[in-house]
Amino acid sequence: AAAGFDGAARSTRSWRTWVSWIPWAVGLAAIYLALVQNASRFGILLFFGGLLAWAGFVALYTKSITRLAMSAAGVLALLAAFFLFGGQAFEKFAFGDGFFDRIFADGRVRIYYDCLLAFKELPIFGYGLGNFEFAFNLGRVESLTSERALHPESDWLWVFIELGYAAVFLLPAGIFMVLARFTPLGGGSGDSEREKARRRGRRVRLAAVAGAGAFVLHSLFDVPGHVWGSVLPALVLGAIAAHPFDHRPIAASWSAWLFRAGGTFAVMLGMLWGAGAFFGVVPPGAVGAVFLVAKAREAADDPNQTPEAAADAAVFISRAIELEPMRWDHYFFRGSLFAQIGARGQDQSRRGDFLRAARDDFRRARYLEPLSPRVPEAEANVWLSVEPRYAIAAWREVLRRDSLRAHEYYGRMVHAAREHPELRDGIRSLSFMYPKLRLAYLSIANDDEFGAEMQEILDADPELKLFNADQKAAFFQHWARRGDKIALLEQLYENEEWMNAGWRIPAAEHAARGEYEEAYILALRHVERPTMPGLKLNKSVKQLRQEFYNHPTDLSRGISLFFAQDKQGLREEAVQTLDKVSKLEGAPGYIVFLQAEAWAKLEDYKTAYEKLLEADRIAPRLRAEK
Repeated sequence: AAAGFDGAARSTRSWRTWVSWIPWAVGLAAIYLALVQNASRFGILLFFGGLLAWAGFVALYTKSITRLAMSAAGVLALLAAFFLFGGQAFEKFAFGDGFFDRIFADGRVRIYYDCLLAFKELPIFGYGLGNFEFAFNLGRVESLTSERALHPESDWLWVFIELGYAAVFLLPAGIFMVLARFTPLGGGSGDSEREKARRRGRRVRLAAVAGAGAFVLHSLFDVPGHVWGSVLPALVLGAIAAHPFDHRPIAASWSAWLFRAGGTFAVMLGMLWGAGAFFGVVPPGAVGAVFLVAKAREAADDPNQTPEAAADAAVFISRAIELEPMRWDHYFFRGSLFAQIGARGQDQSRRGDFLRAARDDFRRARYLEPLSPRVPEAEANVWLSVEPRYAIAAWREVLRRDSLRAHEYYGRMVHAAREHPELRDGIRSLSFMYPKLRLAYLSIANDDEFGAEMQEILDADPELKLFNADQKAAFFQHWARRGDKIALLEQLYENEEWMNAGWRIPAAEHAARGEYEEAYILALRHVERPTMPGLKLNKSVKQLRQEFYNHPTDLSRGISLFFAQDKQGLREEAVQTLDKVSKLEGAPGYIVFLQAEAWAKLEDYKTAYEKLLEADRIAPRLRAEK
């Protein structure tokens, strides 16, 4: 990108010279705008750092004050534009409270720390090429999350961990040897063709050196070296930066044979891949594994779901496992196939062997993917259709891996138990992992065990402090529906905290006996009162009535009229106005609460109580909108 300013800094003896830098400037502007839009903190640092490095090279080796001034002016102009119009990208560089906390809380910093810890137990020759994702995720500490780390956010760390301690010394040495061949800074002052060729295009090579150096620096904190989209431009920059007269003719050097051997190897590798695609020859490594997995899925997708098709698929995926033994998804796939063969195969004498093999593969998959709850949950789904009793162990692993969503997962297990009654005892045992799960089990407990289950919950937590308000309300509903309702009502009236969660039950009892006033008063104490609008009533009821008549779809005029009528004691008119407003499009939710109060003032407590229940149902939505 820095080469864009090179064209602007050239001599101005001809108008053609200025035309030559226009395409460069357009390309530079595109890169700059893309960086600002992407808001990449490190990308922006590399951009301006490369520009400054290029300007420094020009100042050091051209000794031209004019070019230095023009280059510096261009850099400063871009920097000023960034400060003025950077927007979200500029905000990332704002130093303030918590800036360094945000930096160190970044996931990549935690991954760097875990990579350094991994060096303590790293084999001499590393984990092996392509094995970082699978080996690193087994020992994460600081960066531990439910998401897998696909790479270490650094090309250098990636190479060091996969190739071992030798790469720690060989990689920097190799990079230094390559960079040493980038000699665009040379060139004497003679008039020979050699010296003229050295000086020709030197400014462009200066920019290429800055770009290649930025690529190497970027690879310290990201993985551009593993992405073709960034590797190829970096190679082009390296080719531009390498001086054309710093090497002997290739035909006369040993490097000619090296490149010919490399080219021959590339041709042979391409032929091997082509053979694999057209003739079923499996190349080694990850490419062959991808081919085998595709064949396995093709065989497993047999519409008839026959055991023979599953057996063919198992053969392919087993060969893929030999090529990639650290992929958890391969083991999971094969385990699913073994389970299918064991369930539907004609040779039932080997059913137990296939099921044991499936369990072994599922255990391997769980070991290689120790974090995500989706893996054991998918395993449980497989067992439900084959051998439901094995689903309990997988479900236990799901709850262990994601305790925050244990109640959600357990709800799915309870639903499965309704279709598989033989799992009820196993699911009950899972409820002891977390006290809140006992509540979910009550929904499938039979009449004989319901009382004992409920009493165990109360004995373990007499005040129900482990339950939130919604869970308490659900527990009280179970109690009222299947337990001793009279005892529950006594407890609710004695315990105000319980009443805050369970008021719906005694309110419903009052309503069932026709005691709507008591039901309304009890509900009014506990239904959340929504936020009301702040209106200034500086007009008479007559004026507001006429305005609403002229604009019958105006919500604000209708609500203002209601408050004016209510203030004047016009109760019936106020109720009628609210009824019209509630039918308008976009009517606010608090209208229902106002209707309840308005009907209560007319002493129609039945309607008032029903409106309060409606307001209670929409209260969560009103909180979310607020």
